[in-house]
Amino acid sequence: MTCGAHEGEKVRMMGRSSDVHARNVGGAPDSRDGVATLMSQVGFTGVNGTDAIGTQSMSAYAQQLNKLEREFGAINAVPTVLVGADGSGFYAAAGGIANGAVLMLNRQSAGNAARMAKAHAAEERSGFKMPTNGRLTSQAGYTVTHEYGHLLQNALYQRAKANG
Repeated sequence: MTCGAHEGEKVRMMGRSSDVHARNVGGAPDSRDGVATLMSQVGFTGVNGTDAIGTQSMSAYAQQLNKLEREFGAINAVPTVLVGADGSGFYAAAGGIANGAVLMLNRQSAGNAARMAKAHAAEERSGFKMPTNGRLTSQAGYTVTHEYGHLLQNALYQRAKANG
C-alpha cells in the first residue's frame, strides 16, 4: 500500500495483523486549522486526508495521543505523519515509511468517536476487547493507545539500529 501523504511511498504495517486492507491512504493536508495545530502539538509532522474524521473525534484521539507522547515520546522520536485511510479490518493502524512512521485512522470506522465507542462496547461484551470505564474518551483512546504501542516499538527499533 502507498501513503498519499508522501506520494507513492510504501507503507509497511507494524504488528502482526494481516487483516488491514487500507486504500486511499493520506491525501490533502487537513483543512481545519484547529485540527492541524492540535496534531502538530502532539508531534505529527503532517496531517493528511483526515477531513472526513470529525473534529470532536480528532480531539479525543489527540487528547490520548498527547498524554502518551508526553510520557514516551515515540511520535517525536521518529518523524510521524497522521493520515486518513479507507478500507476494512482496522479502526486505526500504524506503519513504517522510508524515513519515519505513519498512524492511519480509518475514515469510516474512526470517523466518529461516538460510533466507534459503540462498536467498541459491543466488542467488549463479546470478549474481543478489554473493558474500559465506558467513557467516550476511554473507548476512543483504546485503539490509538494500541497503535501508539506499535509506534513506540518502531521508535525503539530505529534508535537501536542507529546506535549499532
